[in-house]
Amino acid sequence: MSDHTQEARNLRRKIERALCSNEPTRSLERLLEHLIRVSDRGTTDRLFAERELAELILEQKPWCAAMHIRSYLQHEPLESAGWALMGLSQSLLGNHRYAVSSFRKALAIDPGNPYYEHNLGHLLDVALRQPKLALVHLRRAFRVDPQSPIACSLIHALWRSGNLQEAWILLEPLLDKSHVDPEVRALAHEVRRTIRKTRGKKAVPVEAPAPTKRKARQKS
Repeated sequence: MSDHTQEARNLRRKIERALCSNEPTRSLERLLEHLIRVSDRGTTDRLFAERELAELILEQKPWCAAMHIRSYLQHEPLESAGWALMGLSQSLLGNHRYAVSSFRKALAIDPGNPYYEHNLGHLLDVALRQPKLALVHLRRAFRVDPQSPIACSLIHALWRSGNLQEAWILLEPLLDKSHVDPEVRALAHEVRRTIRKTRGKKAVPVEAPAPTKRKARQKS
């Protein structure tokens, strides 16, 4: 084993320990950048570093993250998580069609993954203004994971596509909770306003739930 390869192996072990111990982001970023510099392209150590670094800096440096994940995907084109990371980075960069294409590739590798379905549906609805197409993916995601973030995305697409009754049916249990997310309140306001505008105030069959005795606030 060459000194070059041994340095990469030692660095990777150090990074893996740092990941387990919640090392500060900047320190971890420097270690990963160092591992990329001392690893040969296409090696397992280099691919590990590129993926970890892309995920680490995604929100703060989406362009740099996209460059690292692009290099990663050249060697791991059948890695669904890699395409999902590319989708997220392109979404943050405003390249929404590229992001949609990336999530479609992730789903082709891992069909039915609720998180890929959710991200793809949300992009189609909000970024590309295609709520009817988004519903296909958001319904699939909701069937697997009916938690609030996915529910809200589905409700939003239902509202945008004119399925007001179904949107309200999904909203009611979210509004019944003792602690209602501000996003849910805002969405309920828009759906209710659209229903009233469409049917007239006297004909509206839905209202906000009656106040109930407040329970102890639970962690979301």
